[in-house]
Amino acid sequence: MATRLQSKWFRDNSRLQHCLVSDPHHVLRGATGEHVSLIQGALSILDGSRIADDEQKRHLYGPTTENAVLEYKKRRRIINLLYQTQADAIVGKMTIRRLDEEMKAQERSRSHLMFAVGVSLPEPRMVILSETANRDFVGWANQMVKLYSGKVVKVDAATDPAEEVKRIRQAVNTAGAGGLLILSVGHGVCIPQFGEQGTFDLAPNAAMRVLGKNYNENEPKDFVSPYYDDKPAANTGLKPLSQKDKDERDQTPGAQRRLKNWALWQEVCKIFVDGKLSAVVLLTCRIGGAPLFLQKIAGQWRTKMIAYKDQVGCYQTASGRFRTILGKDKDKTAPPPPPHTNTPWGEITIPLSMTDMVVIDPPAAPKTP
Repeated sequence: MATRLQSKWFRDNSRLQHCLVSDPHHVLRGATGEHVSLIQGALSILDGSRIADDEQKRHLYGPTTENAVLEYKKRRRIINLLYQTQADAIVGKMTIRRLDEEMKAQERSRSHLMFAVGVSLPEPRMVILSETANRDFVGWANQMVKLYSGKVVKVDAATDPAEEVKRIRQAVNTAGAGGLLILSVGHGVCIPQFGEQGTFDLAPNAAMRVLGKNYNENEPKDFVSPYYDDKPAANTGLKPLSQKDKDERDQTPGAQRRLKNWALWQEVCKIFVDGKLSAVVLLTCRIGGAPLFLQKIAGQWRTKMIAYKDQVGCYQTASGRFRTILGKDKDKTAPPPPPHTNTPWGEITIPLSMTDMVVIDPPAAPKTP
């Protein structure tokens, strides 16, 4: 019988390691700390348990956590027959061992990212299109490649737009049909309460800034908008023209620049449509707050988009490993841990937060006659 936790999810937590081998270290109602958060996360992943937001934020073993533990144990008949006739709501040796075994099985059978964001395939390939200047994010990408030998591939992004399109093609082709692409190339923002306005980088150094309806056609740094060829509503007797229509009539340098960028964007869209990925993760800040903008892109790429409403960060821990986190992760190294998503899971996957992650499905394709 194992005397050490085996899953990547649990094995770095000393409190739960003690729980595995020592009765006095059982975990029960009223407990707080990162070990409780790990138990809550495992229950959510394995059983779809719904834990109260307040308990998750406080890392508190409260009533909904207690109920989730009890239901988990009932389903698996985790009972100490020496002195019990029914399951209780305590995480002891038998329970943490079973949780650890099931999490390890999940880790073996499929990618952490896939089951974390609801994309489930038997043999997914993950590709990280990574910037090259940010030491922490590059370190995290390299760490992922090392941890998942053969399952995760890193492709270095480029600042030249034409070259970046080639790198995107390389990344999508490497992921293959059903694969997952993580875009970790730069920044993102949204404009609160305006779901069609926002921006994210498709290349490092803002070389390919993709914008929503806040696109400024006269700003050279604004690379492209998926709304560029949308025609305005016809409210006059005149034929409505899109910005693209106007630029095709106008041969100014600005118009030529925008048309060239649009051609590259159309090439990018075709790459994603042909690639048939399971999803694209935007590992960038806040763009999840612009869902209509993301839905527009999801429609043009014909793939699921996964993004964040919070800031996304990365840092190197005292152990030397790199960990992805969210903006809510304040005082990330100060004990006791504050309410945050800062768990070891961030060292082996993207930040996980049911309240901050946004999943946008592409609209249904129009039916052909």
